[in-house]
Amino acid sequence: MPLITVQDLDYSVGGPLLIEQATFSIDRGERICIVGRNGAGKSTLLRLLDGELSPDGGRVIREIGVRVGRMAQEVDAGIHGQVFDVVAAGAGDLGELLAQYHHVSHAAEFDAKLLADLHERIDAAEGWTLESRVEKVIERLSLPAEAELRKQVLDALIGLTMAVLA
Repeated sequence: MPLITVQDLDYSVGGPLLIEQATFSIDRGERICIVGRNGAGKSTLLRLLDGELSPDGGRVIREIGVRVGRMAQEVDAGIHGQVFDVVAAGAGDLGELLAQYHHVSHAAEFDAKLLADLHERIDAAEGWTLESRVEKVIERLSLPAEAELRKQVLDALIGLTMAVLA
């Protein structure tokens, strides 16, 4: 069963259709790339896939539990924290737990009780695969995980647009 199915999708922004009769599916393990000119509807399509926008026609069907993660084209200059934290935050609550675990496990003062609690919560959510995915993203971008996010790091992140997390 596909993670996401798009059937006869139509969408306009007050004029001619920007997306017309789009039909496709995204299967588990499949990697996709959305390419097009400025204004062609790439970001709009991603917003339709994640449910932020509703189509004018057709439908988007997401398998239960599927989340669409995407990075905005314009990175908020107000984002702060270590690179690991910001990348992990893209996975929602589980990512925040993982970032807390990362900080506690690397802290100068060891808090065994807090570390055990976080470990148990991440285990319960089967979240350890997320840690390796976060580390892979950071490694592929050649960024230092412990570095504070700054302008040069934000510039390196621009261009990442979508990951389907299931």
